[in-house]
Amino acid sequence: MNSLIRPFCMDDEQQIVDLIVSIQQREFNIPITAEDQPDLLDIPNYYQKNCGIFWVALHNEDVVGTISLLDIGNGQSALRKMFVPQHYRGSGSFSK
Repeated sequence: MNSLIRPFCMDDEQQIVDLIVSIQQREFNIPITAEDQPDLLDIPNYYQKNCGIFWVALHNEDVVGTISLLDIGNGQSALRKMFVPQHYRGSGSFSK
């Protein structure tokens, strides 16, 4: 099992969109699409500006989690886009 947490790169984009929209729609029954979330379609400009960052959790090259810190100014950040599929939550897969 190969698990890793690292900063976002453009090759992750489609997997991130698929993961987040799937969790929103299927698990939380939110009628939302990727097009309703322009930040998902432009992660570098929304989340990686100034001191912001967007991380992905990978398991065998597959994106299985996301989290970001959005720089909101004045030395403050907002936690955003924290998504992990239900079957990974509490599994300890990324506990090191």
